Amino acid sequence: MSWVLLALAGLFAGLSATLALRARPRGSANARRIASWVQGSDGPASSAVAAEGDADGADRRASGRLRAALAETLALADVGMAPERLALVVAAVAVLAGVLAGAAVHPLAGVVAALAVPALARVELARRSRRRRTRFADQLADAVQAIAGAMRAGHGLSSSMAMVAHDVPEPAATELGRVVAAERLGVPLDEALADAVRRTGSRDLENLGLVAALQRDVGGNGAEALDQVVETIRRRDDLRRLVATLTAQGRMSRWVLTALPVALGLVLFAIDSSFLSPLWHDGAGRVLGIAAIGLVVAGSYWIKRIVEIEV
Repeated sequence: MSWVLLALAGLFAGLSATLALRARPRGSANARRIASWVQGSDGPASSAVAAEGDADGADRRASGRLRAALAETLALADVGMAPERLALVVAAVAVLAGVLAGAAVHPLAGVVAALAVPALARVELARRSRRRRTRFADQLADAVQAIAGAMRAGHGLSSSMAMVAHDVPEPAATELGRVVAAERLGVPLDEALADAVRRTGSRDLENLGLVAALQRDVGGNGAEALDQVVETIRRRDDLRRLVATLTAQGRMSRWVLTALPVALGLVLFAIDSSFLSPLWHDGAGRVLGIAAIGLVVAGSYWIKRIVEIEV
């Protein structure tokens, strides 16, 4: 029962730390208000208050940027969870996995398991984000063609995007809706599209931003320009699908070669744990085990770099 107590203690510690961070005292905000009133004073008290306010403001800005980046990643991955809640869940699972692995196998295995949980969470977020970006890329050609049709009917570019955003499926509806909302708040349409390009990673969306900039600066027939954009997007989609087909075997080989040592180790441990005991209790065995893990990770990364071709 010792590992159960350790797990409960770890979860309680993580929850307490999270509540402590979220319930931080607000004296720093009062310090910034006082500093704004005494800015003209040269006394040491006003300087100390101003320095405290500046330091806390820098901390808050850094924390805000980190939270905004994580929130944007979660939105892109279509995860309906607040960043603080995700951090708490990952920390709790990491503590629990570390305690279980340490009690069942070895303390070193517990450390590895605890560090593996955040890494797996990051990999899962990246996978979901990549899948959502792929869906957006597949929907973009039809969405731009619909925008061109609305422009031929007499609508402007922004109003055409607003109309299409209500009809296209997700995630194109959300991304186009964000662009329209930003444009209505006063952001130039090409800048809103540039922000969407940064979120979605779609190079084809840059062409739509170029059309928006041309429409704003020199005018012209935007529908014909969008027809050319649609043709370019469809050709690039065909090439991307061809590359994905040709590299499918390489991607499968990467996962097989990466999972094979792990599966073999689990089988040997299940048959007779003494087979792997030198990896835990012998110095040379630890070095060889760490080297083997490093080689497997390096090989998987190298195969990934070979089979991933940007189109």
